[in-house]
Amino acid sequence: MKKETTKTAKKTVRAKKATSAVKKTRTLRKKKATRAQALKSDLQASLKSAQAKIQSSFSNTLPAAKEKIQSLRELVGEIEISKSKLESMMDLQALKKQITSAKKSLKSAQKKMTSRKALSIIGLSMLLIGGLLAGRSAMAQGNSNSLNTLGDQSQIMQKARPSIPANTYRVVQKRVIERDFRSELGISVGTVASGGDSYYETSNLGLQYDFHLNTRFSVGLRYQMNFNKLTPEGKRVYDRAEQMAAANNNNYVVPDLDQPLSTALATVSFYPVYGKVSWFESTVSYFDFYVMAGGGQTQLKNGTSPLLTGGLGMGMWWNQHLTSRFEARYQTYEDQIFTGKRRIEGAVATFTMGLLL
Repeated sequence: MKKETTKTAKKTVRAKKATSAVKKTRTLRKKKATRAQALKSDLQASLKSAQAKIQSSFSNTLPAAKEKIQSLRELVGEIEISKSKLESMMDLQALKKQITSAKKSLKSAQKKMTSRKALSIIGLSMLLIGGLLAGRSAMAQGNSNSLNTLGDQSQIMQKARPSIPANTYRVVQKRVIERDFRSELGISVGTVASGGDSYYETSNLGLQYDFHLNTRFSVGLRYQMNFNKLTPEGKRVYDRAEQMAAANNNNYVVPDLDQPLSTALATVSFYPVYGKVSWFESTVSYFDFYVMAGGGQTQLKNGTSPLLTGGLGMGMWWNQHLTSRFEARYQTYEDQIFTGKRRIEGAVATFTMGLLL
């Protein structure tokens, strides 16, 4: 009985211990749950407080951030503008270098043109002087020898042909085509043979009127329409500029051209040399060498400019009404480009067919 009672007591003690352990466990669990709930509440409160602080801070710093971003954008814009200005300055420096090079080339071309012009004038002057000397020599020989004798050599006199009739002699020695107080109308074509602008070349078509005061002097009016086209050098420069522009390369230069559109002139001509030409011994034509000078105005693409000219020419008088002229003259005027005014000089050659009224 005692053993059974002891076993029962032990079981009871064990049961109480188990019950007590269970209670302790439950109590601990409740405490842990309570602590976890409190911790969760604290965390939520802290999170809400942090969110509130972040929102408050963000709302306070957002306008300042926007202002900073705007200022940065403005700074970037200023940097881009400065970059563009710098590139423009670099392009301007390159342009100045090219302009300087072009001016040097122009001066060299003008020197060459001046030398050629001087040679041309010297050649024409020699031709004029030769004609004067030949005319004087012929006149002196005609005055010294009689038409009725060939000197003292009788054999040559016997073999000589009969003397030239008086009327034929008059035709040779005197002017058959008189021009006193007569008008001459003509149509001319010409070209700028040398000088001018190196980037374009000019040809012209014009009308011409001359009033002959006598056989030595005449006054005239001339009007010419000019036609311009690019030279090979000008075409090369423009083609290269178009290619660079198509490739979005703005580092190119196009020359500024002030082309002549028309020219109006008033002239005075002096005819010191007179002669004749026999064509196959069947007909005779008469001619005059003359010098001329004049002035007027040329109409350019960018405005107008006074023009001065002077030169030499030869007029052919085919009959009482049909005439022709070949003329070489020097002209000078000023054109206007983006760098300012510049002097343009050139040699002009013209051919004219006309009617003597």
